[in-house]
Amino acid sequence: MPNLWEQDFGLWEDIPATEIPDLGPLTPRELARYRPPDGESFNQMCARVRPVLEKASGRVVVVAHAGTARAALSMVAGPAALSFAIAPLSVTQMTLTPAGWAVECASRTFA
Repeated sequence: MPNLWEQDFGLWEDIPATEIPDLGPLTPRELARYRPPDGESFNQMCARVRPVLEKASGRVVVVAHAGTARAALSMVAGPAALSFAIAPLSVTQMTLTPAGWAVECASRTFA
């Protein structure tokens, strides 16, 4: 499902990491708005991921990249979701309650 794909990093997709500017000084809110050249911002990614998750019903499993997990977490944590480290092959579990989304666990590993 294309709406659940990882963030589009545009021109940064195929360049060495040393050529990507240091975004460390940005606040989570600023970082969420930052858009790489010809790519999409985290906020833009969240805008395409959220509707898919909000339409889901019952028990749903999504296998996706870390950015997609952070986009889901942003429904609870806002831009602070960018602060979550999401381990490869980990589980992030969320539940939709009458009061909104709740995070059951984030980046749980089973090693």
